[in-house]
Amino acid sequence: MIDLGAVNAYRAGIQGLVSNDYKTMPDGDDAIVECHGLTRSFAGECILEGADFNLNRGEFVFLFGGSGKGKSVFLRTVFGIGNPVIFGSDNCVDGEVYVFGKALHGISKSDRRKRYTEIYSRLGYCPQKGGLFGSMSVAENIAFPLREHFYDVFYKSDVCASVREYLSTRSIEYRCGEELKALNENFGIRAQQSRSSIILGEVNLLENIIIQARVDYCMELVGLDPWKDRDKDVAQLSGGMLKRVAVARVLADFPELIILDEPTTGLDPPLSLEVFDLISKLKKMGYTVLATTHDNRLGYFDPDRIDWIHERKIRRLGAKQDVIASDDEAVRRFFFPDEFRE
Repeated sequence: MIDLGAVNAYRAGIQGLVSNDYKTMPDGDDAIVECHGLTRSFAGECILEGADFNLNRGEFVFLFGGSGKGKSVFLRTVFGIGNPVIFGSDNCVDGEVYVFGKALHGISKSDRRKRYTEIYSRLGYCPQKGGLFGSMSVAENIAFPLREHFYDVFYKSDVCASVREYLSTRSIEYRCGEELKALNENFGIRAQQSRSSIILGEVNLLENIIIQARVDYCMELVGLDPWKDRDKDVAQLSGGMLKRVAVARVLADFPELIILDEPTTGLDPPLSLEVFDLISKLKKMGYTVLATTHDNRLGYFDPDRIDWIHERKIRRLGAKQDVIASDDEAVRRFFFPDEFRE
């Protein structure tokens, strides 16, 4: 006889696992990123010079800057996105950088590469064009990082430990029961007969159940319908839908920090507004978000802080209302260019 109480506890454990967004960091310093005097050059041309920047847990910051002014260089230098850099004057990078409380400067090359790998595993990065796989469906794209990191993300968590403990106590009769057999068929896993293969099959089944549940949960978070949209071909999606899928994939991997690189590139005003609404939702959910953009339509934004790369420095401008009220001509020329048209 199936223990319905245990089954319900099992299902509740999975639901708690897939809906836990891990937005909080371990106790300690709230600073996620600290940069002091960051300088970066290419072929003798200085892109960033003595730049200072900080990002704290739970903050939502937009980093503005014109095209080619150093936004992507900043992301690559600080987070190792694209091509990790090596600090030191001989490598055209100087300054002090701390990410998740650990220094990227003053350490060996091998240690720095390990640190970049650790950083990348804790953040969710959404590139300009989304980075989706055209040969995969919506659900397959969102599930991809989960399948790559399933052990690190799930098996090390306390919730999954309780689920595994429950699995180990279940009777062999229940493992071979009609409910498991039906689930096996739904997830494409054949029912096994030997005890060892049944346990292995159930682990695979558990992985598929959790991943599907997490994918559905993240799709709903970004306004996608798990039933209607999961099997769609990403090559046939609109620009706004592609952005939603890309953000859902970022969320699926339980990031401590979300980085959005030019989230409105190539989108018309209505679709841009959709993306801004989505980003605002992330803010309300308590995520730490850093977005880079050259899109100066301030009416769409409502971040905690606006920073601006100007003349190789990162200027801290404050909240949106501070930018609107600014009498700095350079600021007004960038954000309100219509004021200077004859």
